[in-house]
Amino acid sequence: MHALVFAAAIFGTISPDTAAANLLLDEPVHGSFTTAPQIVASGRVEMADLANVALTINGTVVALAADGSFSHPVTLDAERIFNPVWVELTAAGNIIAQQRPVVIVGTSLPATALAPESLAVRLTDRGLDQLALLVERSVDLDVARFIPPGPLFSDKICVDIPLLPDLCTDVDVTIDGNPAPHFGAVEVALDAAPDQVNLALTLRALFVRAKVESSGASCTITVTADSMLATGALRLQPSAANPAALDVVQIGDMAITFGNFDDNTDCGGVLGDVLEEIVQLLVGNIQDRLQNGLETFLNDVDPAGNTPLAGILEEVLGAFSLEAVINPAIAESGLQAHLPFNRISEDSDGITFVMDTAVDILPGGPCTASLDNPATAAVYDVPRLLPVLGSATPGGLPFDAGVTASATVLNQALRGATACGLLQTEFTEVDIDGTLTPLTAGLLAAFLPEFNQLDPNQPIHAMLRPTLAPVVSGAPGPAGEQLDLRVPAYLVELSIPGETSPLMQAALDLRAGIDLRLDPATGAVQPSIGDITDVSATLLINPLGVDPARLDFLVEQLLIFLSNMGTLNDALEPFVIPAVAGLDFKIVDVSRMDAYLGVFVEIMPQP
Repeated sequence: MHALVFAAAIFGTISPDTAAANLLLDEPVHGSFTTAPQIVASGRVEMADLANVALTINGTVVALAADGSFSHPVTLDAERIFNPVWVELTAAGNIIAQQRPVVIVGTSLPATALAPESLAVRLTDRGLDQLALLVERSVDLDVARFIPPGPLFSDKICVDIPLLPDLCTDVDVTIDGNPAPHFGAVEVALDAAPDQVNLALTLRALFVRAKVESSGASCTITVTADSMLATGALRLQPSAANPAALDVVQIGDMAITFGNFDDNTDCGGVLGDVLEEIVQLLVGNIQDRLQNGLETFLNDVDPAGNTPLAGILEEVLGAFSLEAVINPAIAESGLQAHLPFNRISEDSDGITFVMDTAVDILPGGPCTASLDNPATAAVYDVPRLLPVLGSATPGGLPFDAGVTASATVLNQALRGATACGLLQTEFTEVDIDGTLTPLTAGLLAAFLPEFNQLDPNQPIHAMLRPTLAPVVSGAPGPAGEQLDLRVPAYLVELSIPGETSPLMQAALDLRAGIDLRLDPATGAVQPSIGDITDVSATLLINPLGVDPARLDFLVEQLLIFLSNMGTLNDALEPFVIPAVAGLDFKIVDVSRMDAYLGVFVEIMPQP
């Protein structure tokens, strides 16, 4: 049965002229944004006889012109953000038409526009130390590449002996391949500095064994060095080809220095007499070959424009190119993100990666904007300065990496998530003292006596769904929670299962605090709804004639039911930071930072 016909049956006869009333609202449009303190509600009423009807806007009687048109100023409340405009047409005290668009007061961004500096990642020097371990594992250096086993040099070596002729001998020096020349360990250190990242590559315990032959005699010389150090600097910047990707550029050439060469030999006889000359030649040859070979290797630029160490660090830091990391994870939810770097800043304590953000519905994905999946054409914007990030959380805890997200990027995500079913739920049972009880007309009649008009055993189906995306205001929640969530025009419908016309439909506006809590057992962050305040309910469809004064009581009980059942909190999925590029993350803190929310982690390279 159509709601208007049902209403006629309950409230009495509606004349044909009255039933033909059509309330057309030109302005405002549901979900429209404004920063003005006042708007004008305008439209017209189409019906044969306007003499016996009355129009009110937010409770104020508004005169109709002879042609049925009307116009009326409406003062807006910026603190409230969502401002309903309640337009009601009555005849003989009966509601015959009504509309309730909601105006959003505040700044906005087009749905697909980038929000500047809305997301940032901070990588501290402590975090760089962890990433250096991955760089170490990726460095592929083989000393034999620069000093291959086999002949090294041949020379005539003479020794000046006082009062005697010089002692000369032809010497052939061959690098031993068993064992081949090698280093004992590779160490990488990364240190942030203003406008660059300093890099030190240390090769420990150089070992080279050579065979020396002359005039039928032979012996071995072992050359060792405590270390070989390559130092240089890198600059991080957005990729010119893809601003959402990271480009690591080496600044100048890597410089090579050696430390503490030593030698050991079993050479004697003639070879022993010329040993010092042979060792000097051997060490000089080895050092020259290593230095020239490593400098060429470390400073060589590949077709992608990277030197070897810049390319390795670029790959390791790929975890901080969030667009490539996040999109595969949210595609299943029907969302996509565009997160180009706005800037990358190095300082003495770490690196800050600042991103612009856009989050939208994935084209061709499982979600579409519709009546049941609303997605407005704009996003509620909360412009704030990016908080300064150092080496400790707001609570004073050290961390390796942190992500700070603005209220604006959260609103971008909420807009997309609402189109994908966020806060939609339906049920036919409620929790009473821990027992699931069928929702019936008799049960509802205890709160809304008008449901006594139905069979008390009549099952009732309840459905809750948003008509606009909720937003976070950027302020703390009602009880100091990390987030202040505003939910507008949240529809509550009660109907008989299988029937298309509701027995009652109400629009709820509410404010809720949300905290993000760490779960030590799983390492996940669980969003949790805290205090729910500023609840208002407006009847939109009311064929049973429910007393509006009792609706607030029903809503209070409904929220208690949902809280006991966990329905609302169940709609908020926990999240973890997935392993990326050989890195695991342990969340150590979640903090509010003005209109930004910060999540701080320890970095743990996988074995």
